[in-house]
Amino acid sequence: MFSWTVDGQQQLFQQWFWYRIGPNNAEASIDTISAPLITRPDAKTAYITYGGAANGYSVEVDYV
Repeated sequence: MFSWTVDGQQQLFQQWFWYRIGPNNAEASIDTISAPLITRPDAKTAYITYGGAANGYSVEVDYV
């Protein structure tokens, strides 16, 4: 997410998520898991999923 404006007022400049597998591995940005799969069930909701069965794990970020 790069921008979130409500009633003309900027609420967020940038937000991102990171993950780490195991205590000794470095953190990585979730977009390194896979390309995002974006699902928009309606105008106010977005589900962004990274990963899947091929990776053995996945991350989903939900915006409502």
